[in-house]
Amino acid sequence: MDVAGLLAEEERRWLELTEVFGDVPPERFDEPSVTDEGWSPKDVMYHVAAWAEEASTVLGRIAAGTHRESDPDTQALNEEWFEEGRGLEDDIVRIRFAKGRVAMRQAFSRLADVDANAWEW
Repeated sequence: MDVAGLLAEEERRWLELTEVFGDVPPERFDEPSVTDEGWSPKDVMYHVAAWAEEASTVLGRIAAGTHRESDPDTQALNEEWFEEGRGLEDDIVRIRFAKGRVAMRQAFSRLADVDANAWEW
C-alpha cells in the first residue's frame, strides 16, 4: 500500500471534517442536534478523538509485533466514550480530537508494512 498516498487522503478528509466542526457556533457545540439519538457536535468530535486514540494504540502494537487480532466491542466502546465525552469540558474534547489524530498518524507512519489489518485502523 502507498503509505504517503493514504496519509495524504487522510489529510484531505481531516481538513473537510475540521471545516464542518469549524462551522458550528460555540453556543451550539453541546446541542444534541446531530443524530436522532441526541448526539451533539461535541459528542461526534469526542467519538472521532477516542477512535483515533484507540487506532494509535492498536497501530503501535501492530508495529511492535504484539497485536493480537480481535474484534473490539464497538457498541460498548461507543457507549463508554459517549458518556465519557459528555463529562469533559469542550476545550478538552477539542484537544483530544487534535492530539488523537496526531498520535494515530505517527503510529501509522511508523509501520514497516501496511497490511489490510493496519489499514482498517
